[in-house]
Amino acid sequence: MHSFPRSTLLVVSALLFPGFGIPATTATVSDASALMADALKQEDLFATDARDIDLHAKLEFAIGGGKVAAGDYTLERVSKSQSREEIKFANFSRIIIRESKGYWQKRTTDYQPEVIFLLEDLLNFGRVLNLAPGESIGKITNRKQDATTLACVEVKLSGEPARKLCFDQTHNVLASVDYFPAPHQNSPEVTRVEYSEFVAADGHLFPGQFRAFSGRKIILAFIVSGFARLAKVNPDWFVPPANAEFWPNCEEPRNAKLITRVQPDYPVNDRANHVQGTVVFFAVIEADGSLSHLTSIRPAPAELESNAAEAVRQWRYDPLTCGGIPHRLETRISVDFRADPR
Repeated sequence: MHSFPRSTLLVVSALLFPGFGIPATTATVSDASALMADALKQEDLFATDARDIDLHAKLEFAIGGGKVAAGDYTLERVSKSQSREEIKFANFSRIIIRESKGYWQKRTTDYQPEVIFLLEDLLNFGRVLNLAPGESIGKITNRKQDATTLACVEVKLSGEPARKLCFDQTHNVLASVDYFPAPHQNSPEVTRVEYSEFVAADGHLFPGQFRAFSGRKIILAFIVSGFARLAKVNPDWFVPPANAEFWPNCEEPRNAKLITRVQPDYPVNDRANHVQGTVVFFAVIEADGSLSHLTSIRPAPAELESNAAEAVRQWRYDPLTCGGIPHRLETRISVDFRADPR
């Protein structure tokens, strides 16, 4: 597969950020929590109070057959409640303009491609570094990587390994994440993410390069071409484009919860021949808990996809609410088909 180029970026001097090395023999859950909190404060530009950020990056992602598509990413962020984010690649583009009560969105499709979900996952450090309900900290170990000692924290979900977070103790940043399949589920699309070539702006350290792997193959790269303090604000940036759609949000939402799940039928011939895989859909959870805009966004065997869609259309949710008021929510739904071992 084509290898993604490495960009030349400012590497922050270790002298500016003294290390706080944690010996594996004495590391505690409190130590691990401190590592996660420090990295989140440094790297998360979206959930923190980061202001006046001007970020530009090149996108590269695998499209099959050893080919790579290129795109562009820009973020002009004045504050948490005022920003403009734009993504362009091939024939797709998306603009999101955030304000205090939600965001305006305009894109060239009525669904969101899976690569955009993957990109959002890469940029969402809060989802990676915060513990979700049912998660806990497991083993804490040290690992050598070149001349650096990484402190690695295992995160468990219901007692099973979910991911491993490895931190560069020199700069107090997240260096890599390994994702593990949940019991009785297929391997996740992204099995590893590596962060490198950190750049500094306005008190933050941000990865100059992200690389997301599926096994040994790079499926998405995010390469920073510019990261600086926003010198000037253009009011026109924050005017919603024509035909943009408004999506409300709030500080403390109650997330949508699946309440009715219909299990898809596993086609007899596919099961017998051990044809398996994961079907991924884009969907909108409507305010009444039903699904709309159901669209397949990852290729899968035709009958698996058809049976998965037939089942998912019957799913019902307790919808997202803000202040008790239900709202629509865009989401990604994965359905696994796993053949029994021979």
